[in-house]
Amino acid sequence: MLPLSSGLPTIGGTTTVGSTLTVSSGTWAGPTPSYAYQWDRCNSSGAACSVIPTATKQNYIPAATDVGSTLRVVVTATNKNGSAVATSPATATVTALSDPTTSTSTTTTASTTTTVSTPTTTTTSTSTTTTTPPPPTLGDSLASTLLPSTGTTFYVSTSGSDSNPGTLTAPWRTIQMALNVLQPGQQALVRGGTYTQDLMMSRAGTASAPITVAAYPGETVVLHAASTSGDTYPVQISGSYFRLHGFVIENGLGTSDANVYLWGDAHQIEVSGNEIRYGQDQGVFADNTTSYLQFLDNRVHDNGLNHVSGQHQSHGFYIEGSHDLFANNLIYNHPYGFGLQIYPANHDTVVVDNTIAASAHSSIVVGGSGGVYNITIRNNILYPSGGTYGGATSSTPTRPHPSRAAAPASTRTGATPSPTPCLLLSRAAACSCRPAVRPSTVRQVPGPRPPTSTGTAVRRASGRTSARSSARNASLSRADQSRKLFAFSL
Repeated sequence: MLPLSSGLPTIGGTTTVGSTLTVSSGTWAGPTPSYAYQWDRCNSSGAACSVIPTATKQNYIPAATDVGSTLRVVVTATNKNGSAVATSPATATVTALSDPTTSTSTTTTASTTTTVSTPTTTTTSTSTTTTTPPPPTLGDSLASTLLPSTGTTFYVSTSGSDSNPGTLTAPWRTIQMALNVLQPGQQALVRGGTYTQDLMMSRAGTASAPITVAAYPGETVVLHAASTSGDTYPVQISGSYFRLHGFVIENGLGTSDANVYLWGDAHQIEVSGNEIRYGQDQGVFADNTTSYLQFLDNRVHDNGLNHVSGQHQSHGFYIEGSHDLFANNLIYNHPYGFGLQIYPANHDTVVVDNTIAASAHSSIVVGGSGGVYNITIRNNILYPSGGTYGGATSSTPTRPHPSRAAAPASTRTGATPSPTPCLLLSRAAACSCRPAVRPSTVRQVPGPRPPTSTGTAVRRASGRTSARSSARNASLSRADQSRKLFAFSL
């Protein structure tokens, strides 16, 4: 028999920002099931609920975006006969942290008043209130992430039909259907399975109501391109205020392909919680017209698969544009390029708390003739790379991205640009890259040996550095080995 709920899940804990909430699995009859959890954000009356895409554990810590809302959890129980769901009651309304600490000090002063008769002394008490601000929140200097999509939730399934209304019981068949019709604030959850489609997201959400397409919690959703010739792209994004979350995106084909390709006016895009792998060329490529892209908690590996003789370099990320954020990503096994290439034009980008290992050249390269400046790289674990999977080189990157008519032909050929990169990193570092017009210098500072460079000046910013160079980690060509370095603090 299917799992049968005989007691609803319950949520325990204090509904205050920063406190930990824990949900029970509830009580179930039938063969012993396994459980998957999905936290939802609801209005103050417990209605109009929407999925919190990244909240799929038994525990959840309310954030500032939850203030004024209630929370609930949908528990999916699965046994050998199938699955069933049960939903917890909503919590109390989430409240903010307590107000800043205030301290009151009382100062007593004496004043003398003289009259024609007898002198008198009066005492005046003055109260002075001093407000002590709370300590800064970790990571509050980073760009704000997209707000949750709180509108209607639709569903996609390999057993559905695009003529259906897109409900849980009558889902759509293709993800492209969702990309074509979702309105600002709405979201689509994709049930488990493999979807072979050339996905194109060209529509826009808004700052207060982004569009979300995410894998259904607890289920594996694999995306392949439908095209089998030329350069193929499982996912293309040219829209804005859009979140892509929780997929396995793989097997892009062609010597200038990308598993995820962002181009045009793509901006305010979040790519989070995905596994991006096995592309013949780039894992992710973003064109120079894009901006405000956020890559959070992705696993990007083994791109450059089936690399052919004469093909240009193939990287985990190849990023142009501006104002981007890379945080908490695991990037490894790129035997024909760099883990992260920010080149040849980008500015005001932050790279923080990533682990990058086993690249053909350095873990990160920054620089180029298009103008690269205000690049902040801090608190990353960068395992030595070079050759095939060790050491460091000073190879100048090539330009292996899809051809677009909007760009000059000279930059679309894959030829090696003449300027050398401004930064080649193969050790953990906190640094900032200056514009390409600056003189070529590297300033020595105490601590780990700074990288050498023949391009623009490099300044090491203050902050924690993390070097991992022990002999026991001499080879990191497997995911489980790279996972040893995946220790972030963001």
